[in-house]
Amino acid sequence: GAGGAGGAGGARGGAVKNVQPGFFESMGCFPATARVFVKGVGPAQVGDLKAGDEVLCGDEHAGLLLFSPFLGFMHREAHLDAEYVSLTLPGTGSQLLVSKEHLVFVSRSSSSAGVEAVPAGELAPGDCLQRVGVDGGFERAPIASVSR
Repeated sequence: GAGGAGGAGGARGGAVKNVQPGFFESMGCFPATARVFVKGVGPAQVGDLKAGDEVLCGDEHAGLLLFSPFLGFMHREAHLDAEYVSLTLPGTGSQLLVSKEHLVFVSRSSSSAGVEAVPAGELAPGDCLQRVGVDGGFERAPIASVSR
């Protein structure tokens, strides 16, 4: 998984506590081909990130987008057998491929005012993913399908 101020594409947060031995070794948050937005570069693959790259992230408390420095890889496996979840969004057909343990910011319905961090493996169609809209702010995108 990628590590930074909360991880590449993740929220800013505190230290990870109370994890089982071997947790990070089996995690595989994003495949190396996953794309992130790097300041001054644009879209880039996670596998190409270097320490110091500034990755677009979201601050769930303030509801703002910001750039966070990528600190490095917590672990990097060339041939990791990880269980990924594919989330498909309607309209664009865009997909998010992420490990089932990775936290994703969602609202449990389009009418729900609250946003919570939920492991991707717990998501279901109808949950609303928080993503960057065309105006540069957050928007809710309902999940059309989830493949495990």
